[in-house]
Amino acid sequence: MTIKKVSIGYNPFLEKWKRLYKFQIIYSLLMATILYIPLGILHGEDTFRASIGSMLFWLIVLLHIYYNYYGLTQLITIHTMLKTITYSSFVILFIGYLQYTAVKVGGPFGSIYTVLTSIFALLPIDKLNRGVVFFGSEPASASTLFALTIPVLLGRIIQQKNKKEQKWYILLILLFIPLFISSGSASVWITLLLTICATFIVLTKNLKAYKFLLGITFIIGFIIAIGYGIGNFNKKNTNENKEETNIEYLLLGKIQDTNNLSTMMRSSTIINNMKILGNYPITGVGDGIQGYFYNKNIPNSFLISPEVSKIYKGEVGIIDSGGAYFPAFFSSYGIIGLFFLLPLIRQYFYFFKRWERINLLNIIFMIFIIIFVASAWFSMGIRQNYMVIVMFTLPIVALRYDLYSQKHLSKQSPISLIKKRK
Repeated sequence: MTIKKVSIGYNPFLEKWKRLYKFQIIYSLLMATILYIPLGILHGEDTFRASIGSMLFWLIVLLHIYYNYYGLTQLITIHTMLKTITYSSFVILFIGYLQYTAVKVGGPFGSIYTVLTSIFALLPIDKLNRGVVFFGSEPASASTLFALTIPVLLGRIIQQKNKKEQKWYILLILLFIPLFISSGSASVWITLLLTICATFIVLTKNLKAYKFLLGITFIIGFIIAIGYGIGNFNKKNTNENKEETNIEYLLLGKIQDTNNLSTMMRSSTIINNMKILGNYPITGVGDGIQGYFYNKNIPNSFLISPEVSKIYKGEVGIIDSGGAYFPAFFSSYGIIGLFFLLPLIRQYFYFFKRWERINLLNIIFMIFIIIFVASAWFSMGIRQNYMVIVMFTLPIVALRYDLYSQKHLSKQSPISLIKKRK
């Protein structure tokens, strides 16, 4: 068997991702060295062992980006990938409605779902009482669909010139909405609202409005995250008499409800990260080392959560920085890290400069990035989130082939496009 060597070539996106990863490795090792003696050993781990896991996770992210880039430029076309994502939405909808009917109706629907849980990694029917989870573990898992599936379907609707096909994509989106609404998840509701706003602005092609939405989303997320860091979660709960289906509770009250065990685990890492950022705003403490400060920073009221209690007692070792990207990044690297993140952000803004020649990839990415900027303060991350990594790869592939013309989204193979350019 002959193995063909393929040159990936220079790409400014990839170079900046590599530069950011090198900084993260060097900086985390430096902070692990500086804090080794002051922090000592906790739950049988030192600072080096605590940070090595995060370094490996980010290496996997970098390798995944390179693999996606290689696959979408050498193995399959963008068109094939988008078509596959579209087809997968049928399976997702089937599981969603089956879960809903299994709980609400039962009978044969419950039996069918029980059989499927024995074959696939689906949540058991007795744990679906809080809402539809699709392939996740809780209703909030539905918000992950806004990272890939929903932006792709919306992009198809906006860019599709065939009215008959466009109606099919609209129908798919409409079928998702009842499941999102019935989830009862605050994160899903807020994400749905943001998606509607972002889609409307993209439709109007108002770049100023889009930048405003992007900026205000980041600022509001940052302000709420600060509230996590300075809030008094040990005070008497004012939401104990609120109905969990109440809109005000879902959108505003749930995040500060100290009786809601579903949000405590996620909230505890955000609280820890934001308190670390408040204490070390310039330097942070290095990635993976946040767990040393966890017991000191989490409110006592959170100990009623079994997951939080296990971490507090050291039964699961030292916890890392959690899933939310922005609190994890800034608590790891502080303002210093921002200087290495900004060049990558500026590179992605290259997509917005071609607003007047907007195409399918622009639409998909621009809807996605609004969702990411909002969710990355509270739940969405990049590590171990392959859908997000795929979305961040799209602009890299677009730059490789200068995909600002609709012809490049055709069924032609990437190899033929390379030959044409030569």
